[in-house]
Amino acid sequence: MSTRTTPSQIHVTQNGGVVYEGADAVKVFQAQTLARALKAYATSKMLMGRSWTPGNMLAAATAITKKPYKKGQYLTASVDLRVWYELMLSGLPVTREDGKELPEVPAPPNT
Repeated sequence: MSTRTTPSQIHVTQNGGVVYEGADAVKVFQAQTLARALKAYATSKMLMGRSWTPGNMLAAATAITKKPYKKGQYLTASVDLRVWYELMLSGLPVTREDGKELPEVPAPPNT
């Protein structure tokens, strides 16, 4: 049994779907999603899921950014995650379905 690693990239389909391929690209998606969840909790106390308590979200943010966060630092963690994923995005190739490379990833809404 051989292990094959997929090079990380972001692929945009003709219909506008975005595919995150490889470990680094998936980590970027996780950071984007977590940043939005932290911002939603900080502004409206809305939780994105039952298992994503405020403490769990801050722990996940710490695992990605390597910065410790205390209770109440939800917006700080969200901003730090955004800086982290924008830096990571700058190093990932982004391709369209027709094979052409895009200058940047389509911006996610409401970030």
